[in-house]
Amino acid sequence: MESLARFLAQLDRPFEYAARTAGSPRDRVQGLGRFVREQLADLSPVQSAHARRLLRRLARLFQDYDRMDGPARADRLSAAQRIVTELRSLPEEPPGPKRPEPVGEADALAQSIERVPGIGGRRAAQFRALGAATIEELLTVLPWRYEDRSRLRAVSQLVPDETQTVRVEVKAVGGGRTRRRLAIVELVGADDTGLLSAKWFGQSYLQTYFKIGQHLMLTGRVRPNRYGGPRWQMENPQYEVIERRGDELLHSGRMVPVYHETRGLGSRAIRTIMRRAIDMYGDLWPEWLPEWVRRSYRLMPASQAIEEAHFP
Repeated sequence: MESLARFLAQLDRPFEYAARTAGSPRDRVQGLGRFVREQLADLSPVQSAHARRLLRRLARLFQDYDRMDGPARADRLSAAQRIVTELRSLPEEPPGPKRPEPVGEADALAQSIERVPGIGGRRAAQFRALGAATIEELLTVLPWRYEDRSRLRAVSQLVPDETQTVRVEVKAVGGGRTRRRLAIVELVGADDTGLLSAKWFGQSYLQTYFKIGQHLMLTGRVRPNRYGGPRWQMENPQYEVIERRGDELLHSGRMVPVYHETRGLGSRAIRTIMRRAIDMYGDLWPEWLPEWVRRSYRLMPASQAIEEAHFP
């Protein structure tokens, strides 16, 4: 098993070359994502919880790297290089056996789910309806299926009656009511190839949530627009605001987990809560298999397996 210092040294040349060529006609780096994941699999267990969190973030950056285009690769590389710089600044771990966890950390998974930001009394009751009262039980509320929202289409490439994902810039937002007095919010988004209308019913708060100039990922069934304006429309699409290029997405632009739902608690809210819970407590998930078994069969750590089950 490799040390952290040796692992970081092995990334230097591939990262340097990839950063010089990503997005250019000379981009010939193939399989960098697979290379990084393989090196992570051979890495010795890291004692620092902060280092483990950084390595998990690094692994996420390279999960779908090999399928990305040049500009997206360049964004991921910049983020990865910042993580590598931070890893190099960490104090060196002393040799010897793994230090014991701080007092109380071993029991962290047995704590109430209300320790996770965003889970108050009402939300906790909703999660208990799904069988999750502790953080350990929360992390085992696994998706029952996944939706592939990773394949983006340009607006001009959209086809009717299929669920598709597009990235658009908000050009206009408006609101009103239907003939039956149901609140409606309509958004016009655009990419370099055309315009798209998106409508949400009964969600009037979205009129102030969306801002002109925002970049969104929209996923929904595409239909011809019969009411004038853009050629295509989506009704009640899944959406996610992209704060800046390279930001990690939860609800669009990736393989998205879909959870069993309960009254008042949908998959979108569960994904948001689950991401927070994994970031806070995922590193504490116990390792049940002996290290020699994991090394012999090249199995990922249990904490990484929990994260991959939720966000593959």
